[in-house]
Amino acid sequence: LEIDQYGNVTAYHVLKEHPGDAVTWTMEYDTVPSRFMLHWFRAYRPGQERGVSAFASTLETCAVTRRYTKATLAKQEINANITGVIETDNVMAETGDAPTFETMEEIDIPRRGLMTMPAGMTAKPFSSAENTADYKQFVASNHATVGRPIHLPRNLITGDSSDFNFASGRMDHLPYQSVVWIDRERARNRLLDKIHRVFYAAAKDANLVPAGLPPLRDWTMEWQWDGFPSIDQVKDTTAQENRLRLGLTTLAEECAAEGRDWRDVVRQRAIERKYLIENGLDPDMGMGKPAPAMAPKPAANPVPEDDDEASEDDTTLENANGRYARV
Repeated sequence: LEIDQYGNVTAYHVLKEHPGDAVTWTMEYDTVPSRFMLHWFRAYRPGQERGVSAFASTLETCAVTRRYTKATLAKQEINANITGVIETDNVMAETGDAPTFETMEEIDIPRRGLMTMPAGMTAKPFSSAENTADYKQFVASNHATVGRPIHLPRNLITGDSSDFNFASGRMDHLPYQSVVWIDRERARNRLLDKIHRVFYAAAKDANLVPAGLPPLRDWTMEWQWDGFPSIDQVKDTTAQENRLRLGLTTLAEECAAEGRDWRDVVRQRAIERKYLIENGLDPDMGMGKPAPAMAPKPAANPVPEDDDEASEDDTTLENANGRYARV
């Protein structure tokens, strides 16, 4: 890195070949100005010009997990290879009452046959305490430790949510999504806006910028990100509806949270509404609004037979005595 007197990086030296790829490393490099270089890292202290991997603090945990897995596998292989053991009742070998065996000597066991043992000895199956539950808990704890630097939930590291209930699985994703939003904002400041400035300068040099536009510093830019999938769509939709109804959010914010452009949503809704009207359908019902409640139809009142002037256009009201009056 080339740094000026104020501590700002002015240029980067980029090697033409990776030190591990070539037999003879020539140390040849290209000098790239800082405005054409995207160098994205998180600085933890003043004056830091290079980044450190977020997983640097948990690399040893990965190695320990691998060693523990290999040791557990070796133990299970030993348990599977040993069929049984021979036990004795503490008979002294010096008296000649018990035969002697070489250490770890193998004895052939006849198939589908009976086996006799010397006096004072008993053959028993080989059994070893299996700590599979401890192994599972140990590995799960290490997985959570490995993902902690980037707030990654354990079920995302392992791809297994069998140990989670719905509430805990959803809650563990909230801090991770918050970290993703922060990283996206950093990416906008350090990467995307920088790319846009270089792109604008190149377009301006090529006379591709339309005349009459304000300076670049007066522009307002928006970067569209992918949204997070909804875990409970009913609750999320209800909360979204309440925020919009109370004026606590905007359509742009809600659409951006789902990775959509609010302009596209409004434009498509207008197209669908026009299409429903052209085909004689109620656009409000087609756009997700409930149908208006229909007023109950009044029951027809009978017309007295002795009223010669009564007609179908007459409207009658019934009084408390059961008599009809024309209105």
